[in-house]
Amino acid sequence: MSYSGYAAKLAQVRRCNCLRDDAVRTDKGCHRLSKSEFLVSGFSDISPMSAILNCSTIIVDFRDALSSPSHPLSGTSDVDSDLWLRIISSPIWSQFERGEITREQYCQTLGEKLSVDATVIDQVFLKDMALLESRPETRVLRLLGDLKSRLKDRLRIIGMVNLPKKAHELFKSHSSTGIFSNVFTSADAGTGTQTRTPRLAFFRHVLRTAACDPRSTAFIDTNPDYVLAARSLGLQGMLLNEHEVLYRAVYSPACLPVTRGQRFLAAQAGRLDSITNTGIEIKDNFAQLVILDLTGDRTISTITEPRPKWNFFEGEGVLTTKIFPCDLDTTSIGLMVLEPAYEEISRTMDEMLQYVDEDGIIQTYFDHDRNRIDPVVCVNVLTLFYTHNRGHELARTLHWVRDVLRYRAYLDGTRYYATAECFLYFLSRLLGTSDDAELHAELEALLRARLQERVGTRLADDEDALALAMRLSACVSLGIDNDADLKALLALQREDGGWDASWIYKYGSSGIMIGNRGVTTALAVQAIGATRKHCVGRLVAVS
Repeated sequence: MSYSGYAAKLAQVRRCNCLRDDAVRTDKGCHRLSKSEFLVSGFSDISPMSAILNCSTIIVDFRDALSSPSHPLSGTSDVDSDLWLRIISSPIWSQFERGEITREQYCQTLGEKLSVDATVIDQVFLKDMALLESRPETRVLRLLGDLKSRLKDRLRIIGMVNLPKKAHELFKSHSSTGIFSNVFTSADAGTGTQTRTPRLAFFRHVLRTAACDPRSTAFIDTNPDYVLAARSLGLQGMLLNEHEVLYRAVYSPACLPVTRGQRFLAAQAGRLDSITNTGIEIKDNFAQLVILDLTGDRTISTITEPRPKWNFFEGEGVLTTKIFPCDLDTTSIGLMVLEPAYEEISRTMDEMLQYVDEDGIIQTYFDHDRNRIDPVVCVNVLTLFYTHNRGHELARTLHWVRDVLRYRAYLDGTRYYATAECFLYFLSRLLGTSDDAELHAELEALLRARLQERVGTRLADDEDALALAMRLSACVSLGIDNDADLKALLALQREDGGWDASWIYKYGSSGIMIGNRGVTTALAVQAIGATRKHCVGRLVAVS
């Protein structure tokens, strides 16, 4: 069965609502899908955030959609938010919603009940009307509009809210309501206290009138009572405590994170400079080469021409000596990404062999006065040598790298690299670029064990997207399932499609950290894309 055929079968099974136990029935029997398979296939049924993207209808409280932190009813102004909640929770407000009493009667009666002057009640009402009349372009409206424009006829967005008739009329004339297929208010739903949110009768009225299947309908709201009521009828309920959560819910994890990441990189092409944890921007060759290595897109990186040797910095040294030597680390990556003539590569490799210490371990710099060693640098140099079938010339360096792996010497990072994941990732890259049997016998089983130890473990920084991407990429390269880190990485994707800069390398003497959004995003895109291919392979295999 082809992948497209298998995807169609998945869709058919999902329409039959057979994914509640995370199982897919194929011609060969029942295959239980992992979380990774759900997340990257777009059929995720793990969380409300991803589930709403598999729905054909989204119901939203349009009062939430029109509200923003600056709105008078948000609780940030002189109108007391507690008073507002007491007003809209009152049966008198419900009567006013349905047009059973006049505005004057509403203000007078409710004022007496709440021991508040009628003019204050009227002021709250007028501010509510002003919200609709002002036609605000809130983040939620922009989000819903963007979502609707992308999904087009595949998605309906329905408004549902407790509002008086006058407010409903204003809403219908609102310039942004073209995104809504229909709007249901308590004023339309009939008489009685049961025809307003969160009463089940109101939900049933909307579902029936709009012909919504609860199983393919999502309801999003800031009120937990409303969300609970919706869920009790089988809808995908999503509680939003802040609008930023809605952005993450829509854009991650099921809404093409790879495509969004690629768009971020393209939009930032040529501007993906590094930054230190002290706020200093750095133009460095290393980050640009890594981005180019991961994406294969020369339009994104600022580097296009090969060189026989590379310096970490594009120009003068920053936060170090202005005259800074070329290094074997950047050079090794540069020679693999932008290959000059083989004769030049060979000459540079010959020169590299002159920079080993008394233990036979390759050094970091083309400078005998800077006799530093770092296991990640060693791994990258080994990758270059094994690519050109010269790995045997660095046998003692390989043995040291093996011992660093065996005894977990990398756990707190290395001299120039910030995290354990840096070592494990570049080691997986070494194995991925060479089919040398002795190399794999030396490292593969041990690396697999060390990666399995790290899966899902907490990082020093919970939002270290780069470490998660490195860990995930390394796991995928060795066929290790890593649902936990995939889910964590997807959740960290930002609104613009990129991931935040995480610390990858550091100054050996000062410990100042360096990160790059482009590197983090490129590696996240690579890792998620590789996970998708890995999972698709598993899906096809069982069919």
